Amino acid sequence: MQPLSRHLDAVLVIGPNWIGDAVMSTPALANLRRGLPKATIDLLAPRQVAPLFEDHPHIDRVVIRHDRQPWRMRLSQLLALRRCRYDMVLLLPNSFRAALYGCLVGAPMRVGYATDGRRWLLSDPVAAADLQPCHQIDAYLQLVEALGLPIVDRLPTLAPTRLAEMQATQLWDNQGWECEDLVIGICPGAAYGPAKRWWPERFAALADRLIASGGFHVVFFGSPDEVPLVQHICSQMTQQAVSLAGQDRLDSFMALAARCAVMVTNDSGSMHIANAVGTRVVALFGPTDPGRTAPTAAPVTVLHHDLACSPCFRTTCPYADHPCMRFIGVDDVYQAVLNILGLGR
Repeated sequence: MQPLSRHLDAVLVIGPNWIGDAVMSTPALANLRRGLPKATIDLLAPRQVAPLFEDHPHIDRVVIRHDRQPWRMRLSQLLALRRCRYDMVLLLPNSFRAALYGCLVGAPMRVGYATDGRRWLLSDPVAAADLQPCHQIDAYLQLVEALGLPIVDRLPTLAPTRLAEMQATQLWDNQGWECEDLVIGICPGAAYGPAKRWWPERFAALADRLIASGGFHVVFFGSPDEVPLVQHICSQMTQQAVSLAGQDRLDSFMALAARCAVMVTNDSGSMHIANAVGTRVVALFGPTDPGRTAPTAAPVTVLHHDLACSPCFRTTCPYADHPCMRFIGVDDVYQAVLNILGLGR
């Protein structure tokens, strides 16, 4: 594709569907804003992702996509977007559906990867060969680079709203924690599937060990669907931890994560959010590839075993002993927490 030869007044970005991917798209949004400082940049995002961008400095407006609404509402939204007369639609997802939607919006310029048989729907297709091998952040950045815009920012960033900060402060103050307290956050869930999850009993043993050492508080986070998982973990503990699972909405979680000294997570959206707000992360990778999705902003320690069967990207492990997660021991994670804090032996 040739560098931009026309002035762009209005741009629609069709955003990723997953929270982690959405966080990894923020460097692309930052460079798009830097390269088009006078353009209006709107982001079309699913409801579960939209709170990440409510007060994001590189987005003018977040449009919540009506995926599960009646067809009349979806048609009404599409017509409303057509009336915006976008000069360009930038497609971050690689699906045929995203390209079709971008075409129906009516923008003369439609930029995305030529994958999933959708080349004919794109005015400016980007070669899919550029995707492999590639970190997801770089995959998004290459789309912006294909526009002829310079790449300056490469680190994900998130900006919690003032309301989210207030909600987080209230939840935090309810625990009686002071600024100097070392609070370790633990996110035991992963929306992708159980193959990404470290075992509950090991999270329980890790939390017990951190609290028993005398130097740490432990708080568990999780979505409403993950409340039973966190309750199960806490029931196996001998020490007293705090659970904010189900109370930490996505927007307030950004502000809560920023207050933690370290966040221990599976490969999940929570991992990317915590890192993007500047929190140290200890990330447990099993069936996925850290070379593609490891966090890159604040200090991070990735625990991962390169086995013959990995990365398999399965949602459920076909082996009864789940070897990629089994080889990550409680002592490994405990030492990683100490080391990233500069407290290791």
